Amino acid sequence: MEQPAISNELRFFGYEIDAAMRDRLAANLEQILAGGPADRLAKLAAQDLVELVDIALRAYYEQPADMISLSPLIRKAADTGMSAVSKAVDMVIHRVLAKRSLEELQQMARDTGSMLCSSQDEPPRHYICFPLPAHLYERSQQMIARVHTDTDVDGYRADIIGSLEDLIGEAIQVFYVAPISKVEVGRITRAAADMGITTVKKGSSMVLHKVFKAMPHATLMPLAEYFQTLLHQGLLPHPLPATSAR
Repeated sequence: MEQPAISNELRFFGYEIDAAMRDRLAANLEQILAGGPADRLAKLAAQDLVELVDIALRAYYEQPADMISLSPLIRKAADTGMSAVSKAVDMVIHRVLAKRSLEELQQMARDTGSMLCSSQDEPPRHYICFPLPAHLYERSQQMIARVHTDTDVDGYRADIIGSLEDLIGEAIQVFYVAPISKVEVGRITRAAADMGITTVKKGSSMVLHKVFKAMPHATLMPLAEYFQTLLHQGLLPHPLPATSAR
């Protein structure tokens, strides 16, 4: 009998945060939703988003990179690429959030709140994550399973790189394309933000190709186990209060 499909909402990709950070982020989101001066709340939102990006880069790049042996030349090139990504994201955040209305900031707060999730364990574990389409979740799981069973890496190296590029593309869709489509952004700001996102895509792709193009199977094993910890099911979004304006 065919197994029933699990809804996309039960499939997530994301990194873990501690309870103190979860509480602080939730409190700041609630402060934005409660209303207040837009310029002050925009700075609060930018501060939190920049911090989340820094943690994400550690989770998605620095921690995996520290687990593998890279030549000094490749590691330097990869670090340079990720530095460009970090600067581009920082620029996008500040350009997009500047001069946002209270209503727009509150919509962004709700979007961010949907990414603040907890497990149903006791005590719960907390994550910054986003839902994955079923096909991308299954493809990621299949790649991880193949690493555990197939030592001929050259036979699926391109698939690994492609899967990771697709995950990055999905993250850009969730964190940039969808949110920016909901706010009024000037032509110059939009052009600058788009250029920053292009830098993110190119920088991330460059890093993936440099790091994975000659990686042996023994090195892939711990990476597969690490990326398995970034795939989740059954998380619940943090409940947020109703929006008010003042």
